[in-house]
Amino acid sequence: MEIRIADKKDLIRIKEMWHICFGDEHSYINLFFFFFFEKIKILVALEGNNIVSMLSIIPTKMEIMENNVQRSPETRIIENDLDCQKKIIKTAMIYGVATHPDYQGRGFSSQLLEYASLYLEEKGYEYSFLLPANDKLYNFYGKLGYQRFFYNKQIDIDIDDPKSFDVQNETADAKYKMLKLEDSTPELYNKFR
Repeated sequence: MEIRIADKKDLIRIKEMWHICFGDEHSYINLFFFFFFEKIKILVALEGNNIVSMLSIIPTKMEIMENNVQRSPETRIIENDLDCQKKIIKTAMIYGVATHPDYQGRGFSSQLLEYASLYLEEKGYEYSFLLPANDKLYNFYGKLGYQRFFYNKQIDIDIDDPKSFDVQNETADAKYKMLKLEDSTPELYNKFR
């Protein structure tokens, strides 16, 4: 098996596998790659000349608050807030991890994720994260060292009553009564992606 970064000549095969593995419409797939192909890295695993597995690495940044932590010279400090400082770190979202159904269960995705981890470390990324498409994938990614780190929340606002969101003179308790927070699920995320 060979693992490498995809280039434009791989795009047709990548799009087809995306459609097979995720069932997304071609219009979404084409739009995604039109806007993002030049901005992301796609790793592919090949068996012979066939792309059998893939994943996308989307560069991101994370803002964290830290207190009295040793810093490297390239760390950019944004502002001082009491004893805490905001720090922007290089992170990456792992997205679209897929193995063609005919090749599943043979460790291709695991090897791609291991390769991605080494690649990101070499490029100076401090963390990678992903959002599993369904609950059973949490176990798969957990075996590879990923752990739950953050949760999505949904906020519903009554748009039919714009005055109801004018909370300048309200107490904090009143503000929160107008918001509805719910855990997001992988299925809900997939519905809106």
